[in-house]
Amino acid sequence: MKVKDLLTLLSKMPADADVVAKGYEGGVDDIINVQLVKLNRDVHAEWYYGRHEIKEDGDIQAVFIQREEREVEEAGDYSKDRHKWLDDQDMDTVVKRIQEKRKNYKKTK
Repeated sequence: MKVKDLLTLLSKMPADADVVAKGYEGGVDDIINVQLVKLNRDVHAEWYYGRHEIKEDGDIQAVFIQREEREVEEAGDYSKDRHKWLDDQDMDTVVKRIQEKRKNYKKTK
């Protein structure tokens, strides 16, 4: 999306509305849409969630700048699949492997 396209979409939105974008992780993606939403503020305290939650009955009007969502190839469901990686290991083994990975990571920096 180009700036002129974004400006055109934003010019149709209420000027006093908050502006939000999806939270989590790094990197940047292309903007594909702008939409007016309702949200509840400060719902999530966890660092891995965005602070606010889009809800149909939310009390704040906001402009949501939507980015391109990419599919992750061959990504498993950790909750369902973790037994494949962890069932045959005891906690000491898991800790030792983490410590080794950290040590090797520090050597590469």
